[in-house]
Amino acid sequence: MISPGERICEILLEFGVEQSELPTPRWTKLGTAAVVREDMGSILEGLGGKVQECAAQICDALGIQTLAIRGPSSGELRRPRTRIIFGHKHPVIHLENGVQFIIDLEQTMFSAGNVSERIRMGLTEASEEVIVDLFSGIGYYTLPLLVHGGAATVHACDLSEIALSMLKEGAQLNGVMERIEIHHADARSMDERLGKIADRVILGLLPSGQVALEAAIKVLKEEGGRLHLHDTVLVQPEQTLSEAINEQRDNITNLIRDFDDRTISIEHISSVKWWARRRRHVVFDILIEA
Repeated sequence: MISPGERICEILLEFGVEQSELPTPRWTKLGTAAVVREDMGSILEGLGGKVQECAAQICDALGIQTLAIRGPSSGELRRPRTRIIFGHKHPVIHLENGVQFIIDLEQTMFSAGNVSERIRMGLTEASEEVIVDLFSGIGYYTLPLLVHGGAATVHACDLSEIALSMLKEGAQLNGVMERIEIHHADARSMDERLGKIADRVILGLLPSGQVALEAAIKVLKEEGGRLHLHDTVLVQPEQTLSEAINEQRDNITNLIRDFDDRTISIEHISSVKWWARRRRHVVFDILIEA
């Protein structure tokens, strides 16, 4: 019995793709959809009028209903340039670690590579906490914190109305709507809107959540709390990854000390994945105490 990847190669050959041009089939399954990489996408789109028939056979091979080509996320709203080439354009329901996410493939972002961090947030004991998620999107970290972490309340903030509508549907689907407050707002102004209410703040924006770092600190309770700062660390040619992360850790600590005189410590560092060439996606867990 051949693998799905081998079957995809067979299908492409049947549609006239040269053996030498075959890409290594890679895809991400999201609910009833699959998203393929740009290299395979270029070959599929090069089939012209045959693309629908070919895509339908690939869907059969993968046991899915919708096929899309991955595109990079860009702009302030981190909107993807992913495009659906076969199937319906309705949002999909993606189940991951017991949490159901609603994803609009063409208009909202979902990175499968961040699964370890979504699981880690779900393992966080947050049963009595008020949490502020400053770049919530469709709820990558909000929903695990509510479903598994048991957060008392999460204030979820984002500039994308589409992402927030997906989050609202996801919260209803997971039965946590009564513990979430949704804010269509700029993260940098959330301290003015909420005041000092948070036990924990998520800054899940790439290339860096530092753009709202000051607002995140100001929204923490007077006695302090925790920040989860997502960042991308540039590894210089003469550095090891560990050295680059430690240098960025010190930079962040010094930056916070410029506008907050409470005690600062780095509790944990998660090295998540390579985000770009020589840039590593890293999460800094920061404890601030009065």
